Amino acid sequence: MQTDKIKWHGYDNYNLNCTFKDLEENGFVNSSYHNDLAPSYMNKKKNIQVFFIDVESDEMKAESLNYKFSIMALDEHGEYEKSIATTNDFDSMLKIVKTFEKEVA
Repeated sequence: MQTDKIKWHGYDNYNLNCTFKDLEENGFVNSSYHNDLAPSYMNKKKNIQVFFIDVESDEMKAESLNYKFSIMALDEHGEYEKSIATTNDFDSMLKIVKTFEKEVA
């Protein structure tokens, strides 16, 4: 699978584990905040946020993170409500998001 790389926390080749085109085609919008440990994207409904983990970055190794996608539910104010799942597969992440965006709506 082709992946895009970005600059994140001084790491020039941070791996998103997907492409920007993949994100755009699936309705994700950038929700990253510069202090976050990893870049993130929200679904169209803005009730699910996914953090994109580069398991090869020094920062993620220091945190002992071994998953590529961390999926979270957001409340009506766009604030963290609960963790939903973690996965290493982009297609699995998409299925989880589509399932849970209906449940938390």
